[in-house]
Amino acid sequence: MSNLFHNIEILEKIDEKHGLDEFVHSESPRNVINFFLTGEYKLHYMGVSLVCEYLKNVGVSCAKPDVHVMRFLSKTRCGFLSKPETRINNHGEIVDTNWTTQDKLQALEIIEDMSCKFGKSEVDIDRIIWSFCADRQGEICTRTPKCIICPIREGCNYLVNNRS
Repeated sequence: MSNLFHNIEILEKIDEKHGLDEFVHSESPRNVINFFLTGEYKLHYMGVSLVCEYLKNVGVSCAKPDVHVMRFLSKTRCGFLSKPETRINNHGEIVDTNWTTQDKLQALEIIEDMSCKFGKSEVDIDRIIWSFCADRQGEICTRTPKCIICPIREGCNYLVNNRS
């Protein structure tokens, strides 16, 4: 909340200079995200996922690289990203991977490519992945996946990496 005033000032500055609607629709979502993450239009405490949520809410066709999307695209699931969904920390505990801004931008690029390949919007692909992975939704590719009922298990790395 302490950065809300700053972020509103930035959005007002963009609106005065470019028109906010024109600005967020003038470039690819990844370029707009970069504008909001760096330089004179940097929004404080807004990472890739929050900026994507904002863009979606103002009508930009944009995916949101949340935990479900990142898990699905990870090296240990569908293999699109180079990092596994979890890692072992310094205490020997299994913890979720800390996805970087670059990792999330790469996920957005992958979803853009899927959008072109399959003729579906990025928002639709995001919604499909999210629903497939979220608890109380599709509940297939959750933290503890239900591989036995997964329709895409043959193309997934999870069973290959977790066979006893």
